[in-house]
Amino acid sequence: MIVTQRGIQIGYVAAERAPFIGKHMREGAAVLAVFQEATQRGAIIRVSLDGSVPELPERRESLKPQPTDYDHYFSDPIWPDD
Repeated sequence: MIVTQRGIQIGYVAAERAPFIGKHMREGAAVLAVFQEATQRGAIIRVSLDGSVPELPERRESLKPQPTDYDHYFSDPIWPDD
């Protein structure tokens, strides 16, 4: 579970990474993380296991697709009667 300094839960560690991070925590490592960006499935964080403050990479251009004519999709369209 990932919790902010204020005690707010913001997510979970991926199952593949949990044993690795848990091992370091049991050994007394100072695990620090910083929020990088939101994603459709959660968030990306940067983690350090040596007590140093994680560094964020240079901000990249948004990878969001450009708007198209189909962006005005209605989930329940009302079709004209023939």
